[in-house]
Amino acid sequence: MPKPEVLDVPPEEAVRHFRSKGHHFGFDWRDTDAALHVRSFTVAKAMRLDILTDIRTAVDAAIADGNTLQQFRDRLEPLLRKKGWWGQQLMTDPKTGEQRLVQLGSARRLRTIFDTNLRMSYARGRWERIERLKDRMPYLRYVAVEDSRTRPDHIRWHGAVLPVDHPFWKTHYPPNGWGCRCIVQQLSQDDLKRYGYGLSKAPPTGWNQTRPWLNKRTGQTVQVPVGIDPGFGHNVGTVDLVQQATDHLKEKIGAAPKPLAQAFSAPDLDTYITEGRRRRQELVRQATGNTRFSPERFRLELVKRLAQERGAGAVTADIKGAKVAAAVRNDIAGLFPRSWIEKANQTPLRAVAAKIDRGGYRPQWQDQPAQIQARTTNSGWLAAHWQGTRVHEYVHHLQTVMPDLNKPFVDLHRRRTKDEPLVPVTTGSNKETGRIDRYHRPYQGREYKGDPREVITMAFQDLWEKRSALSKKSHLGNVVKDDPEMLDLVLGALFKYDP
Repeated sequence: MPKPEVLDVPPEEAVRHFRSKGHHFGFDWRDTDAALHVRSFTVAKAMRLDILTDIRTAVDAAIADGNTLQQFRDRLEPLLRKKGWWGQQLMTDPKTGEQRLVQLGSARRLRTIFDTNLRMSYARGRWERIERLKDRMPYLRYVAVEDSRTRPDHIRWHGAVLPVDHPFWKTHYPPNGWGCRCIVQQLSQDDLKRYGYGLSKAPPTGWNQTRPWLNKRTGQTVQVPVGIDPGFGHNVGTVDLVQQATDHLKEKIGAAPKPLAQAFSAPDLDTYITEGRRRRQELVRQATGNTRFSPERFRLELVKRLAQERGAGAVTADIKGAKVAAAVRNDIAGLFPRSWIEKANQTPLRAVAAKIDRGGYRPQWQDQPAQIQARTTNSGWLAAHWQGTRVHEYVHHLQTVMPDLNKPFVDLHRRRTKDEPLVPVTTGSNKETGRIDRYHRPYQGREYKGDPREVITMAFQDLWEKRSALSKKSHLGNVVKDDPEMLDLVLGALFKYDP
């Protein structure tokens, strides 16, 4: 009698899951818990963003295009060798501070990266389909490859048929270990009759037995199901339910009565500043060598942490329009949390080339999309000079679509400039006024009919601009010295605000 085909998954479901991940930097696979693995792409000891991005791009192509292991190796190995991420090398363990001889790239590691990421992504995609079809196909059958390479426990589980919602699948949904080739079939009641499968009266004997496993990286001892490798004793389709519940709660709060919604509103100004101060002090320590502060090291470490904790770089800003749009997208990628970019992408935005002496942001009006007028490089100036302008104008877009993000910056301005008179903040024929207080650059305190809309934009520009278009210097070092409170607010928002 013919057997039903193994449950497959449309490539787009696996691709969608893989591309939704953020980045996470980990020195050892044991440093990353299961839920974070589901939400983030990580490769042990790939501690540089460019290395992690190269590996991720190759995995993405393997999932989306059906590349073979050999194609994956041929694409990735030359890149990793060229960048020095290959063979055994001495690396400092960030957890212990000790230098260790570790294995970076190798043929065996590439196989493990390829196999594990593809199987996990497809398993996640399959679970989406399982949940979608479970009313009509309410059973799952465990399918193991019965050969000499298969673990004896997995062979014992072969053929077990249980309801989709049975607790067995919370821990035993494959893959269940490194190199595990097990899968599941989803079946209807008619399928059971047609193929002669019987619904199991109980899960396989001993399925709920566990063994203690000490994670030497964290010092914690956890219980691992017998027959399953540490790190695999979970359902990759449901392990991040905490994040799903958080998203669901946000939807509920949005529809809740005003007093309840206010109780769950964004953190207040001082909460952001307190969090940001802690982050700034950590980053400054990382960015200070023997004697001098390095803005570049500060930014590199910040980008790494935003990718790891906030999914920065996982979503590209959706900007239409002139060629300058591509430059804006490239400037923004990786600088802001994933949730911010996703929110901003819901509102159409166009980039329009402007003259070298002009730039600006026009909010959405009637049927027209909002526009960024980003200064171009037609005069021969290096593109790097204008990165700050592009960041500045994109933050105006964020400011418009996420007023809760803008609010603490306005609150800080009001607190710091209370009772201050309006004074000129620009020179020339078009003099503009504002309240300048302690701002690193007076323009930050500019007010438009009482609206201090440049506080947030200048704050992010000073953080991310590598070289000013006018001074050719980075302003970040001066901000760290002269206005750490503003930097604290920026960092607090980056790590705590969600739209």
